[in-house]
Amino acid sequence: MSLVGLLALAYVFFFVPLGRRTLHEHTLRIAATDEAQELGEDVDVASDRIGDALQEKLRETQMAGDAGPPDAGPQP
Repeated sequence: MSLVGLLALAYVFFFVPLGRRTLHEHTLRIAATDEAQELGEDVDVASDRIGDALQEKLRETQMAGDAGPPDAGPQP
């Protein structure tokens, strides 16, 4: 059932015109604007920062893991 819904959504997105253009064509035109390009660059920078922070946290966790297993908290 969900496959049928997905196919219907894809058909509407690519083939049904909304005004003079399809939703896909509208999306491409919006993505080509300077503002959208700037947003994409900002998202790229933010994702790099998050990736670096996660890698650093993983390194810290691995180094702390060398000292022994993590504390499981108080026993019931």
